[in-house]
Amino acid sequence: MRYRLSAEIVLPLLLVVTLAQACNQDNEPAEKSQPPLCETSPVTYEGTVKAIMEQHCSIEGCHTTTKGGAFPLDTYEQVKASALYESFIGSLTQIDPQFEPMPYPKGTAKISDEEINCLEQWINDGWVEN
Repeated sequence: MRYRLSAEIVLPLLLVVTLAQACNQDNEPAEKSQPPLCETSPVTYEGTVKAIMEQHCSIEGCHTTTKGGAFPLDTYEQVKASALYESFIGSLTQIDPQFEPMPYPKGTAKISDEEINCLEQWINDGWVEN
């Protein structure tokens, strides 16, 4: 006895087999990785450093000219002038006891190692503005 398979049977069967096959494979979505913060060289003030300063440094009660903070870090010129000193990076890394650690206001995230690396790269690249 021969059976004749019609499209009405074959297509749904094919769909079920395909879906079952897909479920058996490890198809977890790949984690979206963030691009490196300072992937371009040279690192620039406008492209990278300014955002880091605005997020961590030139905030109310800290390094701003509007609130009378010590060592304002609101502009390229101010950040560059501070970056000329070893204490600029030394106080951020909080590793070397010769530099006083940067106190972070309550509720403010500490600057990340990646951000510090970007600042160091900016200094090594020659304090490029744009």
